[in-house]
This record gives sequence, structure tokens and C-alpha cells, in this order.
Amino acid sequence: MFFSVYWAFQNENRLNEFESILIQILKGLDQRKPEYVLIATNLGVLQIEIGNLEIAKQTFDSIFSMDWSHFDYTKESELMDKIFGEDLDKQYSDIFRKYYALAKFNAACLYSKLQDPERSISYLKEAVVLEPEIYNRVKILSEKDFLSIEHHEIYKEFINSLN
Repeated sequence: MFFSVYWAFQNENRLNEFESILIQILKGLDQRKPEYVLIATNLGVLQIEIGNLEIAKQTFDSIFSMDWSHFDYTKESELMDKIFGEDLDKQYSDIFRKYYALAKFNAACLYSKLQDPERSISYLKEAVVLEPEIYNRVKILSEKDFLSIEHHEIYKEFINSLN
């Protein structure tokens, strides 16, 4: 859905207006919900696309400075799962982890554009730890945003460390 709306605003050359709308949506969202991370991440990506890299940094810094510990999940018991089905807290935790990994990956793209390979790789490592099946070697190598740092030794070492 986000990309459909994004492309509509892009085709009309109104991305700045879309940014304002996302900011308003974000203000009305409950910060304790996984969707907050998703919308904030989309806002950061939009700011990157518009060319507002410093503002995008602030957006991602804001996401990463928040306390998300209420999404830390510990399984209670196998018996409870058998009786009631999978725990809703686990489902929330899983979706949050996906959104947070997406935020880390997009922050890595941002810092690559800013020619900060160390910070870019740091965020990439976190994305890989959170969602290794999504943020794998193939995905990372296919991302054009990392072309600006691919000649750096830290990037080469990181890529070589992946399966």
C-alpha cells in the first residue's frame, strides 16, 4: 500500500506533501505498536528519496532511541501454546522484529549514501541478526544504495562473512 501511495505522489511531483502527511499520521499513532516503527521507517525512506538526508538521520535516530523492550518476548510454556494456540505477544514481537530490521536496513542505506561505511555496516549487521533470512548476502549485494561503499574494506569483510 505504501508504495502505491508513494508512486501516486511521486508521479504528481508531490513527495514533500506526502512527507507532511506521514508526519501527521505518525503523530497520531501509538508509539507502543509495531506499526509506529513501520510508518516512521517509511517516512525515513521518503526523506532519503527527497534528498533530506539529515532529516532522515533524525527520523532513524528517533526510532532507535526509543525503548522497545516491551517487544522482547520470552515463551511461557509449550502447554499453554497447545491449549490456546500461539501467543499473541509472540506474534507482536515477530512483526516488530521485521519492522525494526527494515528500519536498520534502511538506516544502513542512508549511511552508505552519507559515505559512512562503518555506521552503514553496523546497521546492516543488526538487520542481519534480526532477520537473517530476509537480509542476506543476495539482498545486500542487490541493493544499489551500497554501491558507494562497496570498495571499502569493512564492506568487503562484512559481505565475505555472510553465507
